Amino acid sequence: MKCFTFRMTAVCLVAVCLVAVATMAGLGALTAAARGHGDAEAAPVFVTEIPQGYREWTWISSAHEAGKLNSLGAVIGERCGDQGL
Repeated sequence: MKCFTFRMTAVCLVAVCLVAVATMAGLGALTAAARGHGDAEAAPVFVTEIPQGYREWTWISSAHEAGKLNSLGAVIGERCGDQGL
């Protein structure tokens, strides 16, 4: 019985070592890939210009739910989308 526990401990130790090596290799690869981007100027996180025609949506249909819901709904879409209806 003592031999069985020693084998299981050795297998667990090898598995933990393999996971540790794989983790260190992955972190090394990520940091090496990120090193080259430190000098470049960062891209803006917001949109500076809205494309032409981006907000030209048209009213397609509406719906009214009566009863307990009592809500209004609208379906809007772009011009190329509502031509197929």
